[in-house]
Amino acid sequence: MSKVKGRVSVYPLKKLTPSAVIDVEWQEYPKSDRPKVAAEAVLRVMRQVYPSQTLIADKNDLRDKGEAGRGLLNVDGVDLAYFTAVTIPEPVPAASLFGGGR
Repeated sequence: MSKVKGRVSVYPLKKLTPSAVIDVEWQEYPKSDRPKVAAEAVLRVMRQVYPSQTLIADKNDLRDKGEAGRGLLNVDGVDLAYFTAVTIPEPVPAASLFGGGR
């Protein structure tokens, strides 16, 4: 199984800038691994911010819609943030601008 690099971003509700960006890796197949890894990463980071509260990461929308979906972070019964998980594409090798020639 090949690993896929991805990025999980946590956005407070009604905000357009992320409060946390987490680099993660998940298995390419099965597809259910991506939402699971994203939710675990969000909970791991947010437990440091909210150590004594009950945290729940709802990943149903993320699982159903894939890259277009978003999960929801619930802290003590209050929805505080949503999170997304996207794949980081592999870099494309390019010719050097200054070296090599004919």
